[in-house]
Amino acid sequence: MLHEQFESWPLALAAYNAGSNVVSRTTQRHGSDNFWALCDRKAFSGRTRAYVAKVLGAIQIARNFEEHGFSRPHYVQVFNFESIQVRKPLKLDEVAKWLQVPACDLRELNPSLSKGCVPSGSEFTLRIPSGAHDRFNLAYRDYLRK
Repeated sequence: MLHEQFESWPLALAAYNAGSNVVSRTTQRHGSDNFWALCDRKAFSGRTRAYVAKVLGAIQIARNFEEHGFSRPHYVQVFNFESIQVRKPLKLDEVAKWLQVPACDLRELNPSLSKGCVPSGSEFTLRIPSGAHDRFNLAYRDYLRK
């Protein structure tokens, strides 16, 4: 959206960092939509100039890992899961028994549950391994009856 507004990736990043109103006012005040020319005039804060440079630098490195002295990652772990709504507190260890999976797998799928249990008081979206939906539903139905 910001790129469409400013038609420039550096200005879009500056707007993400400083706000679109700041970028609009700055480009109008200086009569330029060239981010780098505006940087030369110190039209943006040092924080915004550094932010844009860091993001663009990270993109350049990610496009050419080896050229910049980094090794390309061999794989990126993809989690295969289903989401299910629960409305009663649950311990991940108990869910792991229902699903016959290691509890650490459930913790990895649900990193926000640092205490190892689904909080009480509201509905929660729990991630479970793909294919475990039916087993979960059967055990959860029994659990709710208790």
